Amino acid sequence: AATFVFMLMAAIARQLGDAYPVGQIVFFRSLFAFLPIAGLMLIAGHGLSALATDRPWSHLRRAFTGACAMFTYFGALTYLPLADVTAISFASPLIVVALAAFLLGETVRLYRWSAVAVGFAGVLIMVSPHLTLGDGAPSSAIGLGLAFSNAVLVAFTMIFIRMMSSTESALAIAFYFQLATTLISLLTLPFAWTTPDAGDLVLLVLLGV
Repeated sequence: AATFVFMLMAAIARQLGDAYPVGQIVFFRSLFAFLPIAGLMLIAGHGLSALATDRPWSHLRRAFTGACAMFTYFGALTYLPLADVTAISFASPLIVVALAAFLLGETVRLYRWSAVAVGFAGVLIMVSPHLTLGDGAPSSAIGLGLAFSNAVLVAFTMIFIRMMSSTESALAIAFYFQLATTLISLLTLPFAWTTPDAGDLVLLVLLGV
């Protein structure tokens, strides 16, 4: 379900990416994500106490990598087709395997390392057309750089969430992440803003929801 809604989000962002600045897309994505969070709190009967935390620095670390990941992801979508960005994003769980071994101390056996190597080879094969020189190479290089940066940032974000999940609720983790990305992207709006029409406004709101 998570993968499905993320792909819907990516498809909307790809459609809007040529017309709106990345910071504005991140802003709408983050601001209107509070709607389902608030709805969940109401349905479950949670008060603001559900957002209490003793680990603000852990939330800040997760928010930093998550916000950078969101900017690089939406940025990559403005340079590369959705299918290619999605293919490169498959590198994230492969990177997570390595990080889990080194940062979490989890045991990763040879067969899993072999699967990671095969997976990386598959990602390189899928993006190989962009690795050749030719027309559009500079923009492809930027897109690839953003997409691979996103894969690394998402992997670190997943590890940080794993570290927090034993003491922090999913609700609190999501809330503070949306708060941070909303504030960060808000700072970009005075420098780059395009007023959306009614149809695009609906898509921008849906992007966050």
